Amino acid sequence: MGIDAEIRRAIELLTQVAQERMHRHPQGHLLRTPDGKRPTIDLGIRLPLDGRDRDDQRSEIDTLAGRVADELDRELAALLAHHAALRPGHVYCHRCRAADCPHSRPSGPRQVFTGYASTGAPRFEDLAQWLLACQHDRAGVLYGERASEQGFVTQVSTGEELTADLVAAFEDRRGPDIRIHGQVVAGWFPLRPQGQLGRELALSLQVVSSRKPGKGKVGKGKPGKPSKDRHRRLSLNIIGAGPDGAPLATLEERLGAMPWMAAAKWAQSVLGSIEQAQARHKPAHLQARIEGVLGAIAGRLEQGRRGSSRRTKHAEDRHQEGDRPTRLAVADLVKVPDERILHDTLRDTLIVLGARNRAHVFARAGKHVTSIRYTPEAIERKKTAGRWRQADLAAITKLRKAHQTAAEGAEAAG
Repeated sequence: MGIDAEIRRAIELLTQVAQERMHRHPQGHLLRTPDGKRPTIDLGIRLPLDGRDRDDQRSEIDTLAGRVADELDRELAALLAHHAALRPGHVYCHRCRAADCPHSRPSGPRQVFTGYASTGAPRFEDLAQWLLACQHDRAGVLYGERASEQGFVTQVSTGEELTADLVAAFEDRRGPDIRIHGQVVAGWFPLRPQGQLGRELALSLQVVSSRKPGKGKVGKGKPGKPSKDRHRRLSLNIIGAGPDGAPLATLEERLGAMPWMAAAKWAQSVLGSIEQAQARHKPAHLQARIEGVLGAIAGRLEQGRRGSSRRTKHAEDRHQEGDRPTRLAVADLVKVPDERILHDTLRDTLIVLGARNRAHVFARAGKHVTSIRYTPEAIERKKTAGRWRQADLAAITKLRKAHQTAAEGAEAAG
């Protein structure tokens, strides 16, 4: 019984170490199996049983411990690679038709994914500079002279915006079916100082779906097309890098607990429920839910990072005024003329274009789905492409009536 108890204790300790490594991993929220079961790993361990002296045995055990640690890391990496083309922490590169090429990840901690070039190569830009180029109203808070003065900003982008410049000829139609549904960029996450290395970290948190090609035969040796009844796998892919392009996993000492992990785990659990509901809903409904998740991720990250001690006076005034796109949905609905209420022909939703590039998405029944800030160029691009068209008067009247009580309160307050 004593020996069995010692073995049990040894297994408990090894399991605990594996679980801790999983929770500390920047992509640990992805460790799940398609059927919802707990992930497991298989370790092959050979224990020394000969009668060597104590020093030799200690040395051999130290070597074995190093091998087990390496095997744990390899097994965790294998679990994370849930799709051959979707490599966690990397963006799929259509130019190279791979997710492990030099173009697939940022080269430094301040860079975020801003879309594809026309040739299919991913673009990464400095978060603060990109927000300035987008005329984001809070970009200035990222420029504090000291790390303690720098604020925290998020920005939501749709998958359509991120792939707008991608020429169809460069899309990989031979490999696995990869789709970016949207993302949240966020920063700065402060890094603990280490020599002359930077202290600011930015992330791109993408909702990505993947679907492997089917097994049907098209011809000898040729894979079949993706099966229509094969569900898409939804994942929250977190993209970022340390100094000199080092993987996020190497920043553990400078980050402590991953500050985005709670939001990531929550989002992955919701994406799991959306994934299970694919067969019961239209794609437009599922996409609207995904965009709602993206907005909620941004809110959860901001809630955890934007305390009053980290806000500039200007940002604090805006926070007290409640100047958040989601809170201004009804107020903008009251103020905008009918020509600022559009119909999204792809998702069959209504878009209310408010002030300062706010776009509020409403379901036809009147439910507020999400709010996003678009650049004027992005809004105009959707109009030109015919994606957003003028909504009909009946739909506008129904939407205004659905929010009449709240609208009257907002109008009285404003």
